[in-house]
Amino acid sequence: MYLEEYNPQHKEVVNNYYLTEEMNYYTSHPKDCLLKSAENKSFHSVLAFSDQALVTFLVLDEGKDKMLYTSNKNAMLLRSFSTDSRFLKKGHAKEALRLLSEFIQQNYPHIEEIVLAVNMKNTSAQNLYLKTGFIDKGTRVQGPIGELMVMTKLI
Repeated sequence: MYLEEYNPQHKEVVNNYYLTEEMNYYTSHPKDCLLKSAENKSFHSVLAFSDQALVTFLVLDEGKDKMLYTSNKNAMLLRSFSTDSRFLKKGHAKEALRLLSEFIQQNYPHIEEIVLAVNMKNTSAQNLYLKTGFIDKGTRVQGPIGELMVMTKLI
């Protein structure tokens, strides 16, 4: 597996990315994220490929929204993390998160921390983040569809 920042050559594979209805409840489809990235230069869309297939997608956000969850100006907010539903339960999400710290160190050397907020009802995502080194800060915030758990990982 490898991580790569989005470029226009990836448009077709992103358009074919599939999320179930339940997954769409908790996260945004990559196509929607790319539209937002085009307007917001602090959004960096990152794709995880395994055997040339796009299996996982995420956004790294350097903008001010991270300050809702951390006081560290050298943090990035992990947003819209998902795995194409055709590739679930194969370890791709875990591997992508494992590779993320190194990817950030190489591409954004000033970043010291990854922060995220996960819906309290999304226990499978919480467990995944805990298994990959994220820590529950004990902070809870209200999100658009319910309470969120703030998690962090130092790089």
